[in-house]
Amino acid sequence: MFKIINKLYIFFIITLLLNFFIINIFIIKNIYSLDIDESIEATIIKISDNKKRFVINKGLEDGIAEGEIVKGFVNDKYICWAVAVEVREDLSEWVMERANNLEHVGENVNISLYSIYGQKKPSVSNLYKLKKKSILNKMMDEAKEKYIQKEREKLELEKKLLYEEYPVKEYKKFNYPDMSFSLNISPISIRSPNNEQTISYGLDVKNLEREKYVFDGQYKYSTLSYTINANHDKYTSSNTYSTNIFDIKNKWGKFDYSSLYQYKKQLSGIFYYTRYQLSIGPLGIKYRFKPFAKVTELTAALIPLMEFYSADSKEYINQYSYNVIETKDTYMRFAFNSDLKMTLSEHLKLENVLFWKPYYDIGKTTPDFSNVDFSNNLSLKYEIYPDVSISYVNNLSWDIRKKRNLKEASTEWENGIYAYYTFNVKK
Repeated sequence: MFKIINKLYIFFIITLLLNFFIINIFIIKNIYSLDIDESIEATIIKISDNKKRFVINKGLEDGIAEGEIVKGFVNDKYICWAVAVEVREDLSEWVMERANNLEHVGENVNISLYSIYGQKKPSVSNLYKLKKKSILNKMMDEAKEKYIQKEREKLELEKKLLYEEYPVKEYKKFNYPDMSFSLNISPISIRSPNNEQTISYGLDVKNLEREKYVFDGQYKYSTLSYTINANHDKYTSSNTYSTNIFDIKNKWGKFDYSSLYQYKKQLSGIFYYTRYQLSIGPLGIKYRFKPFAKVTELTAALIPLMEFYSADSKEYINQYSYNVIETKDTYMRFAFNSDLKMTLSEHLKLENVLFWKPYYDIGKTTPDFSNVDFSNNLSLKYEIYPDVSISYVNNLSWDIRKKRNLKEASTEWENGIYAYYTFNVKK
């Protein structure tokens, strides 16, 4: 008996709650809905350019609901049928149908709206599409943005007044510049004097805004590995190069501040032609010639370098045998650098970079011009797409230490076809 009473009690509570919700929905629906022939006097505060939409200063608080259909009159002149597409507490947006006498419609004009169907209004099938082009939502977004901007300005003013009363030292933040990265690869590069056919790839980096600061970085690696006889003795060749230039334009009148940082490592077979060669030039001077004809850039620079060097050297025991020892040295060089850039056609560009670096023994008065580290890199680049290009590269270098240390040819010449893919990274 108790279980039956308990179930009847639960059923009664559920029925009561359902009735409560239904009654409330009905009341809410009727609160935000006009009666038939009920009129609203309003003012147009916004109208679209084609005068097909308008916003009035009446909304939910005045009994207007979405989908409301009315007739509109201005000074007792029939204007249109209209349907409410966006409704807020004190604003509503209407789309006109069967419009006439639109010359009387405009902002700050009073309009009378008469409900046609009242609470029995039909549903508007394209209401969703009409809401998409809402000028009321756009108007509210603009008002919100203005409010945010005003609050931001107010905060900045308060901050300024506070700093004036209590000065606070601000530290300058470093802003990363917009950069360009260019990936490159050469399936086969032929390098003399041994006609090695190596695989080369690398990365070129530079900053995009070059009005005051200039950064150019090149990083390149090439490798070759194969067996040289029936015993499957492995032959390995690898080369690593890096050149980084940083300039500050017009630091001293017409002259730029220029710095140079280079790294080189070369392995051929069992010998390290260069275990490492690190060149550091933090203080140099550069002159930029004015562009002329098809020459877009021509520079000449002088940069003293401190170099740290290590390489293999043959120490002969007799005519047929020798030991391989590591030779180390620290010295200075004077780097003379020239960079030429030309635009031959819309998509074809030429660049030639030359380094001539005579040896300088600290303590002596003059450099040793017989001991020169020389390199010249010529590239002819054709732009296929804005971010894809191919380039022929001719790189000639000369280092007398190879001949002195290992009795190897001191001249090296590389020819290769490179494919480039460039992408920019901006803030």
